[in-house]
Amino acid sequence: MSNDILFENRLSHLGTTPDRLLRQIEAPPEALVIGYTSQMDGFGTNRSDLDLYVFDDKIQSPRTEQVAVGSVVADVEFSRITELEKAIQFVAGANVDDPIWISQSRVPSLTKVLYRLRTGARLQTSDRAERLLRHVSLDRLGRIMVRYYILAVDDAAEDAVRHFEAGNYLSAVHMGRRALDFAVLAYLANAGALVFKLKWIYQALTMHLGPAHPITVAFYQYHFDAVSADTAGRTAERMIRHWEKIVNDLG
Repeated sequence: MSNDILFENRLSHLGTTPDRLLRQIEAPPEALVIGYTSQMDGFGTNRSDLDLYVFDDKIQSPRTEQVAVGSVVADVEFSRITELEKAIQFVAGANVDDPIWISQSRVPSLTKVLYRLRTGARLQTSDRAERLLRHVSLDRLGRIMVRYYILAVDDAAEDAVRHFEAGNYLSAVHMGRRALDFAVLAYLANAGALVFKLKWIYQALTMHLGPAHPITVAFYQYHFDAVSADTAGRTAERMIRHWEKIVNDLG
């Protein structure tokens, strides 16, 4: 099922239609309007909120509104389409292997929005908008998130190793789990599965790798097996080796 049809079915379930929703949010007639819900990536439920992105040069300044759509809330972001052009150029022209560029605070949120625009439901579009969206490369967005998550692994790993070396093994396990989370997200992004929220890791692993995959099994064990003061040191040491292997395998 295409995401356009999925989103239309979701709106029908909520008692509305794409045309009614466009009138409700007062979208300009030539605007690009993209709808997104986590169900498009295999997550969430029929109770998940909606996200709408509206781009048009008649919009004077960026703003965000919330509207009720049946029993859920839709977050609506309004921006000028020239801002979308700048965002696409910013990503297209960057050296994604530069850690300084990757570490900019806007990079993950911008990547998430461009991913949603590229994969979301077209509620309204134009030739200009379609030409722009063709320049959004999912492969490039994936590379960005791989590099971003690897940097996040490094940050969490530094804390985990520091705690481990000081003998604070339970703290090392706590930070080690964060490092493992980001290593898994990098692995998934490298496989073409972009996951932007930690809460979806469990479902993403099962969906994309399967419950029997070694990374899925290890992830569940490190997160859900009981850890005591007596076993924390060994657990932290194994976890450190595990996330290092995942990251090293990514090159």
